[in-house]
Amino acid sequence: MKNQERIEAIIAKYPRLFPNGRPRCGFEVSNGWLSLIENLCSICVHHLEHAKNLVEDPDYPIQIAQIKEKFGTLRCYWDGSTSYINGATNLAEQMSGTICEDCGNPGTTSGTGAAEGWLRTLCETCREDKK
Repeated sequence: MKNQERIEAIIAKYPRLFPNGRPRCGFEVSNGWLSLIENLCSICVHHLEHAKNLVEDPDYPIQIAQIKEKFGTLRCYWDGSTSYINGATNLAEQMSGTICEDCGNPGTTSGTGAAEGWLRTLCETCREDKK
C-alpha cells in the first residue's frame, strides 16, 4: 500500500484521534514509521476507552494535532493529553530512532546531505539509495 493510502487507513481506523479527518497541522512521515504510528494510535485509543476516572473536556478533546519527522525521529503532537499518552508518545518517538523511516527495517540516525546537516533514521540499504 502506498504511503498516502496507509495514512488515510490509519486516520479512518482511529476517528477518535482524528475527529476532523486529518491532524490540524499535518501528517507527514514516510512508510517506515507508519506501523509504529498505528501501534501508538491503538494504545492511546485503548487507554482513552478504558482508563478509569479519565474525564475529558468536550470543548478540548484529546486528539492528534501533528505527526512529522524532526531531527531524524518521529514527533507526535497532541491537542490535550494524559500522562499515559505522553509516555506512550515518548516511547514511540524514541523507538523511531532505531527504525528506518523509509522501509521500517532496523536503522540508525545520522546526518545526510550537505555537510551532514540533515538528520535521518535509515537502514544501510536506504542510506545507500539516498547517495
